Amino acid sequence: MNDDALSYYSSQSATTNPGRFNRLYEDLPESIADLCKVCQNVLIHKYRLKYNGVRSYGITLKDVERAGRIPADEYNLVKTEDMLALHQSLRPGSILTERRPIDRAVGNCRHYAVLLTSFLRHRGTPARVRSGCAAYLTPEQPGFFMDHYITEYWDRAEERWILVDPQIDARQRKDLRIDFDVHSIPRDRFLVGGVMWKLYREKKADPNRFGIFGFTGPGYIKFKLVNDIICLNKEEVLPWDGWGLAAKDFLTLTRDDLKRLDCFSDLSAAVDNSRFREMRETYEDSDDLRRPSDYRHVRWVMPE
Repeated sequence: MNDDALSYYSSQSATTNPGRFNRLYEDLPESIADLCKVCQNVLIHKYRLKYNGVRSYGITLKDVERAGRIPADEYNLVKTEDMLALHQSLRPGSILTERRPIDRAVGNCRHYAVLLTSFLRHRGTPARVRSGCAAYLTPEQPGFFMDHYITEYWDRAEERWILVDPQIDARQRKDLRIDFDVHSIPRDRFLVGGVMWKLYREKKADPNRFGIFGFTGPGYIKFKLVNDIICLNKEEVLPWDGWGLAAKDFLTLTRDDLKRLDCFSDLSAAVDNSRFREMRETYEDSDDLRRPSDYRHVRWVMPE
């Protein structure tokens, strides 16, 4: 087991490895902001297309379908290599060349986070996908934290982890009225799973303030906590994936389960590397946390 957090998060996982498309990373820009723009040139968000497509990008999901594509096939892609294969099939060439919205892969926030994490690891920067909720995606619902995935990277100069949202482009920033730097997100604007669980357990927040499309409450927060621990162990799963403790009905949780979840929340919420080894050992020693060898990713399709 790798005991060094920075070394561990500097190497690619099976999910973030670009594989045969490693050549596309040759001329990636240096700055975080420019890397985010590359992500936005490769991907287009399924919900933005569905609800704001014409106004934001001039196309809708129907335009994608009319082009002979199946959006669900695209936003259910797991691996970076497969995302890049789709990118090249839509329009071969550099990932730096600006492309039309219709030539981008349909994804979700998790795909943006995975892609940026892949870029950063490629150049040796420690990076990881974080699972939590954002306070800035629903301006029409002040105080609500929407399900979200972002990237966290280690700034060697400042010696700290920094949260980055690679999904938020200039149009989204304007539409969502975001007034802070999305390349250095305040930790009260994005809460990782462990922080959400702590707020719930300490009765400092209404658990129904966290969720997505009706999936809220303690069961949802438990799912996000376990999901974040899984991501921290470089299993960057789809948002709807879950097994073991993540999939267990909240009403059937035992006292021991709750005690363990409280421990997991401490590991998830840690903002330094002091509990990295404990986090890795906990994951590897827990049958209901580790991904089963025969697990198959869940396929989810947006309702009409």
